[in-house]
Amino acid sequence: MDSMTFRQFARPRRRRAAVAAALVVTGAGTLCGVGFSPASGASARPEIRLHDGYVGIPVAGGTAEVRTDSLAVGVRAADGGELTLSAPAAEPLGRPGPVEVGRDRASWTLPERGLTVTAAAEQGRLRVTVHGAKDGSTLSWPVTGTDPAASQVQLPRGEGLGVPVADQWWNSDSTGLAGHSYDLTADLTMPLWGYTLGGRGVSYLVPQPIGTSLGFASDGKRLHGTGVHTFSARAATTDYTVTFALTDPSPVAPALDYRRWLADHGQLVTLKSKIAANPEVGKLLGAFHAYTWGAARTAQGVARMQALGLSRMWLGYDADGQPMDAQAVAAAKRAGYLVGPYDSFANGQDPKTSDAPTSSWPSPVYPDYCVRNQDGTVKAGFHDRGCYLGSHAFEQSAAGRQYLADRTEQMTANGATSYFLDVDAAGELYDDYSSAHPMNQLQDQADRLTRMRRLSGPDKLVLGSESAGSWASPVLAFSHGSSTPVADGLWPLERDKAAWGGYAPAGAPGTFFKPVTLPPDLTKAMFDPAYRIPLYETALHDSQVNLDRWELSYSKLPALQTDRALLAMLYNTPLNLVLDGPTLTAQGRQLDELQHYFAPLHQAAGTQPMTDFRWLTPDHQVQRTTFGSGVLQVTANFGTTAYGSLPPGCVDAKLGGKQPQRLCPTTLPAR
Repeated sequence: MDSMTFRQFARPRRRRAAVAAALVVTGAGTLCGVGFSPASGASARPEIRLHDGYVGIPVAGGTAEVRTDSLAVGVRAADGGELTLSAPAAEPLGRPGPVEVGRDRASWTLPERGLTVTAAAEQGRLRVTVHGAKDGSTLSWPVTGTDPAASQVQLPRGEGLGVPVADQWWNSDSTGLAGHSYDLTADLTMPLWGYTLGGRGVSYLVPQPIGTSLGFASDGKRLHGTGVHTFSARAATTDYTVTFALTDPSPVAPALDYRRWLADHGQLVTLKSKIAANPEVGKLLGAFHAYTWGAARTAQGVARMQALGLSRMWLGYDADGQPMDAQAVAAAKRAGYLVGPYDSFANGQDPKTSDAPTSSWPSPVYPDYCVRNQDGTVKAGFHDRGCYLGSHAFEQSAAGRQYLADRTEQMTANGATSYFLDVDAAGELYDDYSSAHPMNQLQDQADRLTRMRRLSGPDKLVLGSESAGSWASPVLAFSHGSSTPVADGLWPLERDKAAWGGYAPAGAPGTFFKPVTLPPDLTKAMFDPAYRIPLYETALHDSQVNLDRWELSYSKLPALQTDRALLAMLYNTPLNLVLDGPTLTAQGRQLDELQHYFAPLHQAAGTQPMTDFRWLTPDHQVQRTTFGSGVLQVTANFGTTAYGSLPPGCVDAKLGGKQPQRLCPTTLPAR
């Protein structure tokens, strides 16, 4: 369209608009496959232009323009193609003030809303920061996916989802994304999302995501995603920054953009560097993970694992009063295994009535360290038991830090060299209104990082946590749950003890060992390989080892074992198991075959970045990944027909110049 048509089309309306700016080209760039770098087309001193109510900023691949009155954002690529990156904000913003243009940025005010906007180029991206002076006000922007060429949205729910924007099932508010909102810290593993727009893509990144959510709506049976930010002085969220990057059309391009951002800001810490600091971390390479029960927690159980041929393992045990003893830990260490306890610093209960050893804390931790709601009431803990304990309550005093040190010493007195710290790295952060230890979510995050850094640093423990958000990756070696794109229907199912299993019998709790068949909608939302994309691995594969959640062990969902094994090999990530004596007897041989196949692949590529992901068939049933510079290439066939010589339900893995090795996993026998 010509510029006059565009300017009329992009003017804000008094209702939610679905248009954005097309642009005048003043910059140049190249789109070149999955390795495209935003900085490659950026000028060292980008020339910012102001014209007709737009601020034009050269970015890699073209020129971005931001409409000053509505924050509509568009771009004209170097080849002349026009893209909509954001429609106008969902609510009217009022008349803008004068625009001040500097050498590398432009700024203006939106006085009616108490907003100040700064737009600039950063490493080839468009960076827009909105400062909100009205405490408690919100901004619904950017409004994304409105470009007619939008075909897929990428969302880091767990490992990652790639969802066709016009897919009827995903447009449903009962099963899909429409009508759902995701907190960028509590619900997503990385603070980003993306869209494929024809032969290009766009990455949206919120560098400081606290106070921001991403909501989806079905508009014309197509999924639009809108960021919503709340400005708060107490929460330290008065500045809201979003970066926009043009990418290639790869479904993992937003994760590559984020990986570059992490590297540029010194936040990408590699496994190689973690191994150099603590060689014990290297024992994760090639290891399956397993939570142990009954005989599997004993020295004899460890000997059985060795006899089966399980060469590398991470063994964890619940804090149920019967941990692995010193003899079992010593046997595991002789076998070259890692072993460590489950612990939690987050939950507190009255020691006289506590139902879990990890929730028992000496006075004054409980109840003095409890998080307080704004009305002064205690924030109830997990499953409404006890309370959540404030991280700042521990960190603000030497006595509080000593309580944590004493707990760690107690939990590792058997010689354990690893530690699983529940919840700390998960994204649900807390505001604490206690007058004794007030805390906002940003402080909570900082204090959690501090105590995790002590465990993995001075304490030299191989540290893991639950469903780790990417912000915790610098201090972790592994995460249980980051791979799992949890859908809402999972939690009610897990609370149904008749269907899911409870915590009896003590030696083999049903919640871990009872086989379950997921409902079709939940299976599709979480495990359908046609929609799974490795966003998290693309960003962080060579930074930490990532697995599914512990209550979703490999044997828990028998009908999905083939797909889950193929996904694990395709993504070069370990399986998470649950083991007891009968399991080792019934399933040991098959588990050894899986681990024997996986170990050399992970030992070779676990410290390498995932450098490519692609679908080899239009139905997405055949997929391929590459790690490093050809270090490992894996091809998986999730379909029902052969792909060349690769049978359905099988995976081929090729290390360097060697011949591909094939795995066709079978369902484990009942224990």
